[in-house]
Amino acid sequence: MKLFFSKQMRLGKQRIVPYSRISLPNFAGTYYYEGMDQINTYKSFLSGRYFYEGIRATIGIVLPSFALSYSGNLPLGIVMSAGALCVSITDIPGPLKYRFNEMLACILLMMLNVLLAGYLSFSPVALGFLIVASGFFFSMLTVYGMRAQSIGVATLLILIINLDTRIAQGSVEQHALMIGAGGAWYMLYSTLLYRIRPYKIIQQVLGDFVLHLAAYLRTRGQFYETQANIPATYQKLLQQQVRIEEEQQLLSELIFKTRAALKDSNHTARVLVKMYLDAADMLESVMTTYHDYEKMHRLPAMAPLLSNIHEIIRHLSDEWVEIGIAIKTGQRSFPGNALMPAISSARIKFDQLRAGATDHETIDLLVSIGRILENVEDLRRKTKAMHFQTTYDKKIRTASVLNPEAEYQPVHKSIQPSIFINNLNFQSGIFRHAVRVSLALLIGYIIAEGFNLGHGNWILLTILVIMKPAYSLTKKRNRDRLVGTLIGLGIGVGILYFIQHQQVLWILMILLMLGSFVFIKTNYFLAVIMLTPELMILFSFIYPGSTETVLRDRLFDTVIGSSIAAVFSIWVLPSWEQKNIRSFMETLLIRSRNYYDTVTAGFSGTFDEQALRKNRRLLLIALANVSDTFTRMLSEPKQYQTGIEFVHRFVVLNYSITSHITTLLYLKKQQAQPIPLPDVHPVMVHTLAHFDAAIQCIRREEVQPVSFATISMNHDVIQRMVQARKEEIRNGMLETPLKNELIAVKSITDQFQYIQGLVVTLAKLCKNDYMPLSEASKGT
Repeated sequence: MKLFFSKQMRLGKQRIVPYSRISLPNFAGTYYYEGMDQINTYKSFLSGRYFYEGIRATIGIVLPSFALSYSGNLPLGIVMSAGALCVSITDIPGPLKYRFNEMLACILLMMLNVLLAGYLSFSPVALGFLIVASGFFFSMLTVYGMRAQSIGVATLLILIINLDTRIAQGSVEQHALMIGAGGAWYMLYSTLLYRIRPYKIIQQVLGDFVLHLAAYLRTRGQFYETQANIPATYQKLLQQQVRIEEEQQLLSELIFKTRAALKDSNHTARVLVKMYLDAADMLESVMTTYHDYEKMHRLPAMAPLLSNIHEIIRHLSDEWVEIGIAIKTGQRSFPGNALMPAISSARIKFDQLRAGATDHETIDLLVSIGRILENVEDLRRKTKAMHFQTTYDKKIRTASVLNPEAEYQPVHKSIQPSIFINNLNFQSGIFRHAVRVSLALLIGYIIAEGFNLGHGNWILLTILVIMKPAYSLTKKRNRDRLVGTLIGLGIGVGILYFIQHQQVLWILMILLMLGSFVFIKTNYFLAVIMLTPELMILFSFIYPGSTETVLRDRLFDTVIGSSIAAVFSIWVLPSWEQKNIRSFMETLLIRSRNYYDTVTAGFSGTFDEQALRKNRRLLLIALANVSDTFTRMLSEPKQYQTGIEFVHRFVVLNYSITSHITTLLYLKKQQAQPIPLPDVHPVMVHTLAHFDAAIQCIRREEVQPVSFATISMNHDVIQRMVQARKEEIRNGMLETPLKNELIAVKSITDQFQYIQGLVVTLAKLCKNDYMPLSEASKGT
């Protein structure tokens, strides 16, 4: 297993860097995909959902203020805009029913919090208690997922905004109603836009999904580069797969929980569902082809052919980029001219090598490369079909999407109260986060009140947007907030100094607002840079001559809020990843074993399709959890990174095991007729025993006796087939049934051996290297 323990992988030789840190920088952040040129990057940006959401939010928030300003009620319009702003935070892509319910819940909770703040405004102490209670409760909503978390953030935001608002006696109810009216306006406005263009969000997310597939495929092509860094490529693929899984989950919700996409007779809806299913099939094809890449590179004669395969993959990736952009923009895409000649060239080189192959090792590799070329040809056909689908032509057959729910099912999120209650303990990371946030907000409030700061709610706002459950996310947000504010203040001063024309300033303010909403979810640093001068321009309109005061308050309040967030994230109930990662690792091993057991059961009977889909999805979620936790560990203080090298090896090994198990499943499903396999049962039992040993090591239980070594199959069947195949090649018989049978048998047995070797290595790793990490975790 030199592949996983080469010098390139050791932390002492090479620093481990998360993929998110080594991506090429681009102003559009999320809109950049590896391999895209600048023109396609801008197309992706301008047609992407974040740009669309930014425009939607900007119009929905600004319109009440503009409309009421013409009737002399600008202050009332600003109150409504504040309500619209907070509700826009909960307007997350998803089924319309979910979005409507979430926005409605947000409106009601906002009005309740505003009423409480208004009734308690006479007493700073009472307001302090309200801040603590609200900070804790709404931060705890994170246990229900991202959507519930957004409701909590929005409700806390409206509370913080209203802390500096002095409401006259008897006007509290009216103020709350106007906040609710602003939120209701935005909810209806967003719903109306969806009704007008119901498939736009699906097109945007589907386009992003295909673009992520293109980037993933291009990364896979790095296995065939002359100087391939195989461990680094595996790490990069894992990070990309996590993102792909997120996009696929969102697409599942949008498509399979939106009745219109399935029940409507609209041809566009049918084509979009078909494109999604075909894209998912292409992802399956890409993910289920793993080979011994180091062995391929050891044979010099293979170098030209491997270079050709790398070129083919690059051309395929370029085609997928064009398809992704076309789906997002609503235009059609056209096949390129470079793919077919590259495939033909590779076929010629492959046939030449096959005709002269005599040694066993070369024949084995040619079997693998033959499978790669067949898979590439299959992807080419599917790619051509997807190009045609971007035309939405009536000739496209969509009968196959009448009942696709049976094949792809999204994961349901429970909202049972027991989940909230079960997390009310110090072992829960969300509970510790909620306590940190509530206490940090209280300290910020005390400082703002005690020193009578001009815009004291900016301190609380800074704390709210910076503090996240994970230290690494808080650290990054803190840095982005501080540096972005400093740069934004400089830009704001320059704008107000050199530009005096009121209309120009209004236009600049709207553009900066648009930019901040576009980037708020993808590039917080850029969003803060744009938000700061936007606020300075706004306050210059509301309070003429107050530029210096606003600049000073913004800077001081941001520094105070950032300092409080930093101190609390490190010293107050910190939640370091090394304390939580052991349970994630155990879950990953259990789910990996279950998936392997379900797949191999099909070799002695029939596959349980429902169990396969369920176990694979659970495995990918577990793999993503461990990978994300590992990435966050890299940003934590060094003293809390004990065992980081072990975790890195663990993640890479599990990723490879998952890929090879999926490949094994794919190969088995390709066989319409039984083939003469060697006896694989002993290898299956041996592999499961080492899965169990790894789980016992992670749990720090007594390990049942295992050999920690691989066992070999009886290869007599394969040897006889290889000898017969050599004879066929000598007689010039290149395409025969025996060739196809040999490829199938050799590919399946190789996968069994690969998986066994990887699992044995994993068990050794857990046995020898886990204890230092577990002891550190125990003492945290």
